[in-house]
Amino acid sequence: MRMTSTGLDEFDEITFYKASSLVLKVQHMITLCRGEELINIGPGDTTSDSKCSLETVNCLDCRALGSVMVVDGGYHGCLSPGQAKGVLENCE
Repeated sequence: MRMTSTGLDEFDEITFYKASSLVLKVQHMITLCRGEELINIGPGDTTSDSKCSLETVNCLDCRALGSVMVVDGGYHGCLSPGQAKGVLENCE
C-alpha cells in the first residue's frame, strides 16, 4: 500500500510546532499586546527592510509597566510611541 500526501499533512506539522514557521525569519521579533499601537507595523507584518516582525498576543501580563513591548525576549515598559521607536532604532 502506497501512502500519498495532500500537502495538508506537511502544513499541519509545520504550523503545529512553534519553532517551525511559514514566515520569513527576521533579525528582531517584536511582541505587543493586541490593541497597542506603539509602532507602525501591523500584526503579522514585517518591516520593508525585513529586520523586524510584529506578533501580537492577548496579554503580556505586565499591566504595572504600562505600554509594554518585547523585543527579542527583552521587556521594555512604560513606553510612549516615541520611546518605542527609540527601542527599535537601538535594535539595529
